[in-house]
Amino acid sequence: MPHSRLATGLAAVLLILSAIEAPAAEQWHEIRSPHFVVVTDGGEKRGREVALRFEQMRIAFGAIFQKLSVNIPIPVEVVAFKNSKELRRYSPLWNGKPVEMSGYFLGGQEKDFVALDLSAEAGWQVVYHEYTHLLSNANFSDIPLWFNEGFAEYFSTLKTDSKRIEFGGMLESSQRVLMANRWMPLVALFSVRHDSPEYNENGDHRSMFYAESWLVVHYLMGSYKMKEFGAYMDLVNTHHVPVPQAIEKAFGMSPAQLEKALNDYMHHALFFHLPSPPGIDNTSGYSSRAISETDAAAVLADLHLHERDYQEAAVKEFEDVLAKQPDNGVAHRGLGYALFRKGDYQKAEEHFRKSVELNTADAQSHYFYALLLLRRAGVITSGGETQSFVMIGSGESQPMNVVKREVEAAIALNAEYADAYNLLAMSSAQLGDYAAAVAAESHAVQLDRHNEMYAMNLGQYYMAARNWKEAEAVMRILANSSNEPVALTAQSHLQNIDVARRFSESENPIAVTQERMPKSNNSSGTSAPASQPVAAPAAPLPVKFLKGKLVKVDCAADGGATLTVAAERSSWTLKTPNRKGVVLIGADNFSCDWHDVAVAVNYHKTAENEGSIMSLELQ
Repeated sequence: MPHSRLATGLAAVLLILSAIEAPAAEQWHEIRSPHFVVVTDGGEKRGREVALRFEQMRIAFGAIFQKLSVNIPIPVEVVAFKNSKELRRYSPLWNGKPVEMSGYFLGGQEKDFVALDLSAEAGWQVVYHEYTHLLSNANFSDIPLWFNEGFAEYFSTLKTDSKRIEFGGMLESSQRVLMANRWMPLVALFSVRHDSPEYNENGDHRSMFYAESWLVVHYLMGSYKMKEFGAYMDLVNTHHVPVPQAIEKAFGMSPAQLEKALNDYMHHALFFHLPSPPGIDNTSGYSSRAISETDAAAVLADLHLHERDYQEAAVKEFEDVLAKQPDNGVAHRGLGYALFRKGDYQKAEEHFRKSVELNTADAQSHYFYALLLLRRAGVITSGGETQSFVMIGSGESQPMNVVKREVEAAIALNAEYADAYNLLAMSSAQLGDYAAAVAAESHAVQLDRHNEMYAMNLGQYYMAARNWKEAEAVMRILANSSNEPVALTAQSHLQNIDVARRFSESENPIAVTQERMPKSNNSSGTSAPASQPVAAPAAPLPVKFLKGKLVKVDCAADGGATLTVAAERSSWTLKTPNRKGVVLIGADNFSCDWHDVAVAVNYHKTAENEGSIMSLELQ
């Protein structure tokens, strides 16, 4: 018996020791503020602090620029890790290894993520920089790269409390770069683009680009020269004035003189402050709840899904969650989106339906289901991309009514969801309600002014509604876009608008049509008379959808191209007068060598099995 008591005692001791040594499961919390969702393993208190700081930055941004509201057109989810070890598991990879960082911003088509290390205060500067990009891109349009990056650096020093907002603090790292190195010529700085080596290659040139961009923006803000910057932008973007002349005309000094002013300014620049608006530290409307390890795993899998380096791992992680918890709505939504992007629409729809049933209060679940229905109807020509041309008046009422129901549910849950309004406009146009389409797309444009495809869709809805004045105003702006396909498409629409409007306003529509007819080659040199009346131009032709195999491409010397596409048991001839004007999805440049490639095409029908190409997706 003593032996038995000893064994029992040892077993008890071992059980106690094992309980002490076994790591406790991480406790995760979800905090919801008016505009953010924070998921954290750092405790509820820290999670509330994170949500508060993001809300404060949003309010501060509005106070500084005296805007009534600050648009956040895409849902934002913040994942706050308690230490760098946890963050490292989700950091972007470089040469197969996680990049060491304190925080990062991850922009997506339908959701933005912010990941940060709660143990490193320096992480806030990185996050504020990236979050400023989100706010500036949503609220301002056509800003140059140097201003975008300099503006983000400028606001990375933001500090707020209940009494005041401080911004424009000096960045010592940027000052050191500027003092120790030769500056970029100002004209060169203002000419840097996204594909420039100064922006993409690590080293002194990239450091100087960021430092000098920060100083120029600091100078513009601190010297009250934002009005002059606006004049410069108008000269460059609208009137296409070369950078040196635009600088001199807008700022009243040569580039060299402006460089000297910047050098002088750097030595006595001051930071700014203003009183905090009432309620900037109010968290009474926040909600929080403890979430299970499985729920947290679904959120983290969603973060992985939005990172290029971890997408395959994310699918496995979603599947693992559903194996443990089959009714996890976030996992169904995430796995459905992964399948959607791969083109497996049938399985994706199963998961989206389940997600809507389980996540009735989740805006994204309703949005994804609507997105899938539009894709299956051919309204959207690429998986997660809503940046496509619109098919007008060709949808069936039943699926379009379901789309409207789902996007209206998404909007009711998130009134700032820009792309939900875009989808609402698409479904309304399919049902022939162009007034509703204009209203919804106008809201999308207001929420995300940087998205030119929203503006293009809006212009086309105005055209469909025969509102030529508003359509022309939109297309004239887009005709000056730096995005060549967008500019060419807008220019083409302007020509159509001109003919249609002049026809509708003319008392002699035949004369309007004759004016555009070619001269005859008869001996008298006079125009050939019209033999019969010509029908009035109608609203733009419906944009139709075709999916098949691209057999060959015949390119013409004048820049046009003819595509032969095998689809629907027929051979289709699709043409474009300008192959550079075709909107491409899945390819950077048009190729005359394409053959035996699966494609999806948006086109205007011109004859039986013939059409004019609007957009081309390589699948």
